[in-house]
Amino acid sequence: MGIRGKLLVLLLLISVVPLTINAAINHLSLHRFGRHLAAVTRTLLTDSAHAYLHQVVESYQHLQERDSKTVEAALKLESQQWRNRLESAEPEPNSPAIVFQFLKDFRPDLTARQYTFLASGTGFTYPSEENFPGSSDPRQLPWYEAAHDKMVLTRTLAIDPITGHPALFTAIPLLTPDGRFNGVTAISRPLSEVLRTMALPEAWTGKARAMLVMLEKGGGETPDRLRIVAAGAEGTVSPETGEGAYLEPDEPAEAGSLLKKITSGQAGTARIVFRGQETHWVFGAGREGEPLPVVIVSHDAIIDEALAAERHVQSKTIQGLMISGALLAAVVLIVVALAFASSRRVTRPLSQLAAAAQRLTGGDFQARAEIRTGDELEELGRIFNGLGPRLLERERMAGSLALAGEIQGHLLPTGPPPVAGLDIFGGVAYCDEAGGDYYDFIDLPKGRLGLAVGDVTGHGIGAALLMASARGILRSHAERDSSDLPVLFSALNRHLARDVGDERFMTLFYGVLDARDRSLRWCSAGHGPVFLFRSQSGAVEELETTGIPLGIMPAGGWEGTGPIVLESGDILLVGTDGLWEARDLAGVAFGTERLHTTILSRRQEAAAEIYAAAMEAVRVFRGAGRQEDDVTLVVVKVV
Repeated sequence: MGIRGKLLVLLLLISVVPLTINAAINHLSLHRFGRHLAAVTRTLLTDSAHAYLHQVVESYQHLQERDSKTVEAALKLESQQWRNRLESAEPEPNSPAIVFQFLKDFRPDLTARQYTFLASGTGFTYPSEENFPGSSDPRQLPWYEAAHDKMVLTRTLAIDPITGHPALFTAIPLLTPDGRFNGVTAISRPLSEVLRTMALPEAWTGKARAMLVMLEKGGGETPDRLRIVAAGAEGTVSPETGEGAYLEPDEPAEAGSLLKKITSGQAGTARIVFRGQETHWVFGAGREGEPLPVVIVSHDAIIDEALAAERHVQSKTIQGLMISGALLAAVVLIVVALAFASSRRVTRPLSQLAAAAQRLTGGDFQARAEIRTGDELEELGRIFNGLGPRLLERERMAGSLALAGEIQGHLLPTGPPPVAGLDIFGGVAYCDEAGGDYYDFIDLPKGRLGLAVGDVTGHGIGAALLMASARGILRSHAERDSSDLPVLFSALNRHLARDVGDERFMTLFYGVLDARDRSLRWCSAGHGPVFLFRSQSGAVEELETTGIPLGIMPAGGWEGTGPIVLESGDILLVGTDGLWEARDLAGVAFGTERLHTTILSRRQEAAAEIYAAAMEAVRVFRGAGRQEDDVTLVVVKVV
């Protein structure tokens, strides 16, 4: 992704993300507010609907109680009129009608019909224009039989013989002066008129239903049931009767709970699943022999206002999201324009830098980027312009180092010398192109071999130059006088002390191997440790140093040591400190003990294999860590 793209992304993150988060928070808050408002409104509307329905049912029952008392008073008066008529020699023929007419005049809103039938089967109805069916025996009607059997005022739900609709009959027996049964007079009230007193709001049209039910007692395994005797819907009243018209909730458990409440005789409410819908039921207090008022309202009808409020909040939320989306789109357009406009000031200098860098990688060390922005980019251009000369200088130095390394490689032995009875192998691993470690094999008179291993302080080209100088001096003096090692070391020290000053010095082990008697004489200028692994005893001997490092001071004393006799299987190990001071990533040194273990495990092998095993052990121990010092190792095995 280019600078412009990254700048665009950054600006979008700075501007759009906060707006998006703010819009999301507002949307979530409004959504939660809408749900909370709807929930609170649902609760309030449900409670209000329950209270209203309770009031409707209670008002209905109060009106029915008032009407019942009015009808009872009229019937008692009529019963008394009949008794007076029977006791009178000339009874007034229309006295019952007069009583009923008085009732109609007193309560014109009370729709009723009067039936009076004597035990002989004769009787009349009022209003008289509606005749009683001639095929029916009035004495077999339920309300007549109830009053006759109980001999008290009764209320009976039955079909009106004239209209064929359900009605509530209030009946009282007619008695002779001596107390004998003489007939029944009754006033019927259509249940449709009774239901009209339970008026429901027009808003509930189609979602509410008022009805009158009768509790039918079951027997045995047959449960109690609520039979519908009259019902109203859509705000109007239409009677519903007939076998099988029962009011039954969908869930049996809810039906049982409802019947338990109704049989307790107390008014109440219930939330019931009815015909697949959640509904609220309100019922009045039951009275024996009288229908029970029940109002059923759909839950949706009650919470319509809450749903409307929730929909309103949702619409406002969507409107807010649309506004936020438009605002975000405008911000994105502005940010894109700003990103492209401002990025040119950045990308143009960077393009110049990229072109100059391309030329620089192609070897043009004179490549320049002329940037005049007066800010950090100009400073970056100035730094870049200084890279070419520095890289040119480093390339020249790298070439010099490579040449020095190549020359130094030619100064080292090309291979181990062939010496009878001795297996010799040596090598060096520099940490830079050139270094200060040194080893050499010098042919001496009488079949002897000079073995030199040295270590100049530091590494790199300076140490390599000092090593080359020391090699030349050592070879020059060793070939002229190989017998007096202290004199040899003194001459070498004078040259080094004069040439290197106080900044550098060199440790050196120089030994003379005589294949004829398998002996070793040596002199060590601070170089060590040097190990001799004895094959017979298994011991590891450390050859002592005989003086201080070379080049520290012009005058110094070094002693020669030996000879010592080497036996078959003995191994002489001469190395530099880069071998046992190598460290792993945790900073732990390789150490001489690990070196001993490695050599002893390979002591039966040739010198080359022993050398390779030691160098590999150091490399594995160092792991991914960088080689910090030159490593030199010479192995001499007596065969």
